[in-house]
Amino acid sequence: RDLLITNQLLYQLSHISVAIHNRNIIPQTRAFCNRFCENIFVNLHHYFPTKGEHILIFLQKCGKINVSNRNKVISMNLTDIRTIKDIMSIYNIHFRKEFGQNFLTNISVVEDIADSCSDTPDATVLEIGPGIGVLTQELAFRYNKVIAVEIDNGLIPVLRYTLKDCPEGVVEVVHADVMKTDLKALLAPAFEAGKVSVCANLPYYITTPILMALLESGLPFEYITIMIQSEVADRLCAKAGSKEYGAITAVLKYYGEAQKLFKVSAGNFIPAPKVDSTVVRIKLHKEKPYVPKDEETLFKTIRAAFEQRRKTLPNALSAGFPEIPKETLTAIIEECGHRPDIRGERLDITDFVALADQIHAVKTQA
Repeated sequence: RDLLITNQLLYQLSHISVAIHNRNIIPQTRAFCNRFCENIFVNLHHYFPTKGEHILIFLQKCGKINVSNRNKVISMNLTDIRTIKDIMSIYNIHFRKEFGQNFLTNISVVEDIADSCSDTPDATVLEIGPGIGVLTQELAFRYNKVIAVEIDNGLIPVLRYTLKDCPEGVVEVVHADVMKTDLKALLAPAFEAGKVSVCANLPYYITTPILMALLESGLPFEYITIMIQSEVADRLCAKAGSKEYGAITAVLKYYGEAQKLFKVSAGNFIPAPKVDSTVVRIKLHKEKPYVPKDEETLFKTIRAAFEQRRKTLPNALSAGFPEIPKETLTAIIEECGHRPDIRGERLDITDFVALADQIHAVKTQA
């Protein structure tokens, strides 16, 4: 009898759903009807937990919900384009170019990113820029704690709505600019509890500043998993001597190892960006394998080597260290085992550390 009632309700609701999407009604009305149907679906699952498994399969195929692989938790499908547009209409929000907002519409990509964030479910994940919460949902069903930092004030009430089905107490939404946030204070309880990783979909213009802020914070993150433009990913993962190799590559090597995980084509977003993206995971060194005598001199050496990358290394370093004679810098380069006409792009992080130590020694003797 219960199963018969369930089937009758599903039959009626499926026709309601089709009518909602086919008829020319205002988005607010459509969204209300969608939520009405979704609430009934959820209640059906709670009332018939043993006989209602087909309900979940039916709704997943219709794109109405996501069913987490963990604990069979139901949540709204935030990768569905119509759902995204309805939410934005209800809350009167728009895609903001200044924040680089492009929302994912492929649940498989979202799941793969979430899976990559940590090796343990006991971890805390700091998510930078959760948007409407599509990745936040998946993180919440996988990890012990999610701290989502969102700069756009208009998305805060949206997140309260879209994340309402997440496990209680797992998600903490923080309205803040991550570049102006005291991460040490924010994450102190998380680091006391266990491992902490970072996850972010970063727009081009802010990729390097945010990444450097995370690396230079000194916080012992386990992983930093970021989705960035493929061109930027090529630079982060480049090898010394390649045309993509630059200052950010060398500095990143000092803090950890970057690995490309997979590409995400522009068609997986709304609105679609002009270029493809790549997901990169950085595994930070627990103990740095390179110990320079002075970090400031190391970073200054790297910057000088690449600021004028077409120049030979002695000329480039002369511009960065005008207080040291060019002849002395040339001698240092040769002592480190390099030809005097070498360019900075040929040196890896080990070479830069050795070079910086020699420069630091000369500076302290002067």
